[in-house]
Amino acid sequence: MAIKYNTTTGAAHINRKAIILRDMVLKPRLSGMNCKKCGVDSVINFEQHKGFPGSGSVDWVLDACCYEFEQRIYEKLGVNR
Repeated sequence: MAIKYNTTTGAAHINRKAIILRDMVLKPRLSGMNCKKCGVDSVINFEQHKGFPGSGSVDWVLDACCYEFEQRIYEKLGVNR
């Protein structure tokens, strides 16, 4: 199925950063991608960076429907996992 984005992180300024990351980086690169094998959506959740307490950075976490689609997404984004 399709890729869904969950930009609600809690704090308003972090939500705004998540929306910018979604609209400027992830959506343009992942547009049109879908999994033809599974019947559920993959979800990208955004969260405040946990490396430093009080950080204003935003990280994204992929919850893919299957391993193959996860690998296709990472390949499209140029991420090595």
